[in-house]
Amino acid sequence: MVRCEVGLCGVCGFRDSMEDEHWHDDATLGDGVLGVGIFDGHGGSDASIHVSRRWGDALRATPSWPGRPADALRETCVAVETEMWDDEPRFFACGTTALAALLFPDGRMVCANVGDTECLRIPFGDDEDADNDFVSSQTHRPHFPAEKARIEAANGRVVRGRINDGLSVSRSFGDFEYKSPKKPMFERMISCEPFVDERALVPGDLLVLACDGLWDFVTADQVRWFVRTSNATSNDAAASTSQAQRLADDLANYALDKGSVDNVSVFVVRVLA
Repeated sequence: MVRCEVGLCGVCGFRDSMEDEHWHDDATLGDGVLGVGIFDGHGGSDASIHVSRRWGDALRATPSWPGRPADALRETCVAVETEMWDDEPRFFACGTTALAALLFPDGRMVCANVGDTECLRIPFGDDEDADNDFVSSQTHRPHFPAEKARIEAANGRVVRGRINDGLSVSRSFGDFEYKSPKKPMFERMISCEPFVDERALVPGDLLVLACDGLWDFVTADQVRWFVRTSNATSNDAAASTSQAQRLADDLANYALDKGSVDNVSVFVVRVLA
């Protein structure tokens, strides 16, 4: 059975308030199943708080859980967004991105993201010459061709990389000022349709899940270099925190050193034997 070590760091950075929320469940999803998630709010924290608190219950309530986790994550997105419409005024001018990863005892990882909160998988033995794409998520920006086509089909415009010169992310929960309930959920100007990725993990693999407070200032290659060279990966028996926690802390501070002025949230998950 695969075991995991988890570290989480969330810092306000140079913002006035913290709008990121987090989800960590190693108790209610089933024997040996781990769930982690980051929800990066904008326009306030109401949406990120709501989605993070509802995520686990909504996931377990889907028809596809636990047998078809990829479908269950898609169904969770629909269920949570549908609930939010019951309180439309609260979520009219605020929203949240989402990233959730599920790790199973047999080494499977299923990851879903909505927006620009992303997951990087660093395989065991990864080196600087590796040229594979290890990103287990997909950035959703308005100027990307498929996103722009959906936005324009919903009578929106992309102006200076933003939807109607406003929001800079093209998929989220909430943000109902951009969404018409008359359109199918995944065809709205801003969609909550997730990108879902499935991978097989082995002991020694490492996952870095983070919001755009990291990824807008640090590339995937820089994160891989940082992990390979960081003192946090040393086996220090005297250390008071785990390698995963030290890496999460150090990566968040690395983003701030690189110029991030945003909230920064980082989960690090180490796959153990």
